[in-house]
Amino acid sequence: MKKRPFLLLLLPILASCQIDFLTDGFSYLSANAVPIRLGESPVTYYTFFDQTDAGGKNCLPPTGKSNVLVLPVEIDGYPFPDSIIDDLEAVYNGTSATLGYPSVSEFYSVSSYGRKELDFEIAPVYELGLDLKESFEEAGRERLSNFVLSRALPFYAKSHDLSSFDLDEDGYIDAIAIVYSAPDYQSHDYGSSFSSDDASELWAYTYYASSSSLSSPSPRAHSWISSTFLYKGANLSLDPHTFIHETGHLFGLEDYYSYDRSDASVPSSDPEKYRSPLGMLDMMDYGLLDHNAWSKFALGWIEPWYVDESCFRLGEEITVELKDLETSGEAIVIPARGSDYKGHAFDEFMMIELFAPVGLNSFDAGKSYQAGYPKGYTMPGLRIYHVDARMVGKGNYSGVSSDPADIAWGHLDNPINGHFDVAASNTASRSEAPSRAPLISLIEAEGKNTLKNENYESTGRLFGADNRALFYPDANHAHFSMDDFAPFFANIDPSGKALMNDGSEWGYSIRVNGIKKSGDGYSASITISLD
Repeated sequence: MKKRPFLLLLLPILASCQIDFLTDGFSYLSANAVPIRLGESPVTYYTFFDQTDAGGKNCLPPTGKSNVLVLPVEIDGYPFPDSIIDDLEAVYNGTSATLGYPSVSEFYSVSSYGRKELDFEIAPVYELGLDLKESFEEAGRERLSNFVLSRALPFYAKSHDLSSFDLDEDGYIDAIAIVYSAPDYQSHDYGSSFSSDDASELWAYTYYASSSSLSSPSPRAHSWISSTFLYKGANLSLDPHTFIHETGHLFGLEDYYSYDRSDASVPSSDPEKYRSPLGMLDMMDYGLLDHNAWSKFALGWIEPWYVDESCFRLGEEITVELKDLETSGEAIVIPARGSDYKGHAFDEFMMIELFAPVGLNSFDAGKSYQAGYPKGYTMPGLRIYHVDARMVGKGNYSGVSSDPADIAWGHLDNPINGHFDVAASNTASRSEAPSRAPLISLIEAEGKNTLKNENYESTGRLFGADNRALFYPDANHAHFSMDDFAPFFANIDPSGKALMNDGSEWGYSIRVNGIKKSGDGYSASITISLD
């Protein structure tokens, strides 16, 4: 698995847009239709990998209770502060009332709408007894996290029963977080002490142990995080951002930034190298705000509305009301007209959520949690995404599929060594979707795709999304159709018409009629038309 890189980015200060939500002839129209409500998803990241990934990832169950083991590991030469156990307890199990930002457990309880309870057990400090040089030599070709885990976990298991960390009883510890004492490579000048590959291990990533002989239950999914990330927040004495992000990986979620930007093997002339499909403003992108609607759908935390042609019985348009994702869990999935949609997240469709700077989003709204990061959106507005999460076989299975019936080991020519995965990636060089299309990309309301960062070579800066990416009721931000937003789609026919990645025409258009305050959040009036 490729290491998860990180870049320190310099971004311009982005001005907030102040708007009156009922201007320029727009009004808040009453709903005249109710979309179809999707039930419990037949496929989530957890069931997907659990049932179909032969020897692949075993994810943290996204619902119910899980106990997660936190292993603080002290590397010789880099002692932990005396407060390390209390600091980890606060970041993992504390509250926003004392931290000024949600702890990991609080964040996931709120983000999942109470469907997930995480309890983190902070183990005593394990002294590795090796300095960094010795650690790398001992690890050899093995990932440093795996090597350290092979030392720290058996030591802990001598005096503790590990079965409480395998509540789904699949034979694997549900999740482990290793927090090591050495500084991350951006916080400390390691000079020429280590190779670039070794130095990049001194960061934060999530990995999957391959050995099953260390203990029973066996270790599998684990995060590896330098303790320096505890103290990076510009306005926080203890900073949970990175710990929340890495826990998202433990649930199976991928990074939504592109690794290509720091990959020397990808030429700078590649127009996809510097793209930022979500504009950095997402928990699995630059560790900001809450998770987006698709991530929550893929984890089984929301049951979105669904629009197809059966909703248009009385005419060529319908008007619906959508509450904001943060307070209600509502979102709308709109596949292409005539598609055989199976009712789960692992397909291709457009997805709509009403963003609101409330709840978990309020903590990053208008603020940059450390230098070089974009500021979170400060106003409510629709976020419209193109999602292509169709599945592909990695063992000579041909083609992509959205049908769960196709995703079975028996469909692989080599089921022992093969597995299934999501075809698309927000890293272009890794995407197996047509034209290397992203897994999830944000449509910017003003119609210009600034998130490809085409000026990076001349400016040295990546540009994140801001309020101008949101759809809201004014003349320049209220309408969406694929024809008008062709620059955001990879599949363009010879006439210049934008198509879905599977070659179909989407067949709808959207107008935002109004956005209003509603209880603790907001609601939007949206008209969806047949094209």
